[in-house]
Amino acid sequence: MVTWIKQIAMPMGLGVILSLLSVVVSAEDEMVRIFPKQLMLGDRVTLSISGDQAIRDFDKLDLTALKHLFAIHEIDVSSDRIRLRLYPLSIGLVEIPEMKAGAIRIPATQIEVKENPDVSIVWQPPKPSIYTAENTLWRATVEVVNDANQVRFQANENDDWNIQSQAQPVSESGGLISGKTAVLVANFQFNTDSLITTTKSTVIQSPAVVVKNTSNKRWLFFDSPHIIHIQPLPSFLPVNIPVGQVSLDAENSGHIRLSGDLNHWVWQLTGESVNVSTLDHIAHQLIAQIPHNEKLEWLTDSREVETSLTEEGLQSRLTVRLPYRVLQPGLFSLPELNLRYFDVKSGKLQSQTLASETQFALPFWLVWILQWVALIMGLAVLYFLLWQTKQAWLNWKLRQAMTQAENAEQLITAMLDWQQQQRSILKPNEQVARSISLESFQNWYEQRYSNSKAPSVLIESLNQTLYSQSDSEQDWPEIQRQAQAWIKTLPFWSI
Repeated sequence: MVTWIKQIAMPMGLGVILSLLSVVVSAEDEMVRIFPKQLMLGDRVTLSISGDQAIRDFDKLDLTALKHLFAIHEIDVSSDRIRLRLYPLSIGLVEIPEMKAGAIRIPATQIEVKENPDVSIVWQPPKPSIYTAENTLWRATVEVVNDANQVRFQANENDDWNIQSQAQPVSESGGLISGKTAVLVANFQFNTDSLITTTKSTVIQSPAVVVKNTSNKRWLFFDSPHIIHIQPLPSFLPVNIPVGQVSLDAENSGHIRLSGDLNHWVWQLTGESVNVSTLDHIAHQLIAQIPHNEKLEWLTDSREVETSLTEEGLQSRLTVRLPYRVLQPGLFSLPELNLRYFDVKSGKLQSQTLASETQFALPFWLVWILQWVALIMGLAVLYFLLWQTKQAWLNWKLRQAMTQAENAEQLITAMLDWQQQQRSILKPNEQVARSISLESFQNWYEQRYSNSKAPSVLIESLNQTLYSQSDSEQDWPEIQRQAQAWIKTLPFWSI
């Protein structure tokens, strides 16, 4: 009887155990979900972990193996679930290894990642080794089949790195037939609050290339993480030496200044692979080099910054406007400035010297007198030009009147009218007396315009016409010719 009971109970116990095991496995499967199992590059995989104990054990989970296969873009934590949004780094069959931590068991899972036919990317990661405070670039050249697709860069915040990225492409060009190519750039600089004396290695995560298609679907693409070696600067360099390429230029606004007037000494600091904060620090160092000068009073400077990302890297410009006032007239000098920086391309300490500039300050009263003299001379020149314009107008009127004259009497009247309208530039209110004869007109003309040819031939012909018995009508064409010849000798300028 006992033997029979044992024979029945043993299979029943084994079934119960198998049933319990299947319940546990089913519960673990419900606790961890990975979906989808098939996708295109740029689409995301969601790893969902649920359960109170599993959520508490999540911090114990080592995600190192997962980071070699996926970019962990977001970790969404709620009261009953944790979701990891993963983006594959490459195409092909990706196998997630089994991972365990406390109540969490992530089973080994295969994900099939297909090529995205609409997007192709060529990554250019940063240099594997950089100096402390050196800037380095992460480039991505993106080709999209549809030129209506939007392409931009998205960099995640990182406590170890100071990241500057430009969302829009730094350059964009259309394809030969369709599509377009966009170049995206992000600048990275390692953050350090302490002096690095030995080479330090750190892992850097790539920014995301975000492609938004015409149906508002977003694809995210990531490059593989890279190890960067941070080298200390050579021991002979100062601690705060700028790293990169820097140039200093000063605007030249002349060498004459006014004593007591406010002037500005303007610098242009241009940096290649140098951020604005470094240029700002350089400006402080340059200002500290200015020695005391009893002839100059220096005031608080103002600064304007410009920064941009190009395919060559970070380009920065700092404009410093340093106001100063010259306290004493005479010669003075703007001081010599020395700029030093460490050029990572040559690996050498570079130095640039801005030479001292000698200038001259005029006293205020002298400038005031010169201004008044210049004003008076300008008004005199203007008055002279207006006066000569009037003389040219009178000559033109005489020419018109003599051309239209029909006989000797009208011609003589035009000449005497022109005489009466003449004025001296030195005595503008003194009127010229009208001549009573052609002889007196000739005497006045020779006295007034001694350098001009006198109308003696014309006057002689007019006298013969008026007082002789000859036919005046036959002499009139000759008189007109003589009048036209004399008109051409009239002076344009009159004093």
